[in-house]
Amino acid sequence: PCLGPCPYGKLGDRLWVRETLRAVHDTKLLPDERMPIAAYAADGSHCWSKNRFRVPWRWERGVLPSIHLPRILSRITLEITDVRVQRLQDISEADAVAEGCGIYSEGEWLNQVECGITRRKRFEELWQSINGPDSWSANPWVWALTFKRVKS
Repeated sequence: PCLGPCPYGKLGDRLWVRETLRAVHDTKLLPDERMPIAAYAADGSHCWSKNRFRVPWRWERGVLPSIHLPRILSRITLEITDVRVQRLQDISEADAVAEGCGIYSEGEWLNQVECGITRRKRFEELWQSINGPDSWSANPWVWALTFKRVKS
């Protein structure tokens, strides 16, 4: 199928990952407690204060959504190593694992034998939760990208 050029990039392109930030008020880090410090939501690492960078503040209830993260604050860079087109349902178990589809229950990750469901099935459920109940059965053509993390 001809879908045109991949909208996500081409082989060798570098992508930066956007993360959600949350506001932290810590008087140990700044003398003026009214000055928020941002921390990465994923691990709580402090990354900046209002005085350090002049970027638009789009806080929603103490959270800066990842969509608004400026490039300068990105901690993760990825390099595209493969770009291909495939049917959605052609995703393999290994691809579903690479997509981050695991089975998590009561504080621990379970394997396929323990829970009786494949990661591919978990990916199908996730896809439908995002794209609608008939989206999996439509089996559209999709872009499948592989990438590696680049150490800076």
